[in-house]
Amino acid sequence: NEENTDPQQGPNNKRAKTATSTNNDAAIQKLRKSLLRLAKRNLKFTYSGGPDKWRVEVPATSAEHFAALMGRPQDVALKTFVKKGAYYSEFANAHTFFQCDGKELVRFFSREGVGICIGEDITVKFKPSTMDLIVSGYGEIAM
Repeated sequence: NEENTDPQQGPNNKRAKTATSTNNDAAIQKLRKSLLRLAKRNLKFTYSGGPDKWRVEVPATSAEHFAALMGRPQDVALKTFVKKGAYYSEFANAHTFFQCDGKELVRFFSREGVGICIGEDITVKFKPSTMDLIVSGYGEIAM
């Protein structure tokens, strides 16, 4: 039995695991930021003048990324998540999911003089067969 001494390989190498987790953390933060940007872009008004519901779909998302977004990065097999039909569905707080304060959740419309804030409760769904991630919620008037 020879042990692998290459620092870039080997299952027992702490440096390789740390580099992978750091890269994964950076990827998750980048994904959170782009999900927030897309959610804010989808905030709009209905024809009656109230805020509309929003939905963001992300294809080709791994189960590892879904678990990390929901705050359980060690659960790659999704054992602690509840499966409803074809989807793993979870409710989350918008502030904790996007990891930002309330000011970053608002899209301001200067023409109308008001803004729409992402509602406090959002739904995050993951379909493992197609690897689709769906984040949806509602908007609230913010002035």
